[in-house]
Amino acid sequence: MLSAYSLARKTQKEFEAAVQLDARNFDAQQDLIEYDCTAPGIVGGGEEKAQPLIEKLMKMDAAEGHYATGICREQKKNYA
Repeated sequence: MLSAYSLARKTQKEFEAAVQLDARNFDAQQDLIEYDCTAPGIVGGGEEKAQPLIEKLMKMDAAEGHYATGICREQKKNYA
């Protein structure tokens, strides 16, 4: 169980590093947003962390932003 938390944190840091290296890497941004939407707060996730990332992505590419919003809502079973 503890190793899972450690691996989750490492994964998050790798996604964040990939986004910092190339802000136009939409795959890395999507992965980071999906992580934030699915992971509990104890391992650094949380939908409130994903929202600013989604807004930033929406400004760069509207289609990618809408896709990220859909992925995040799907994780929360919000199909409206």
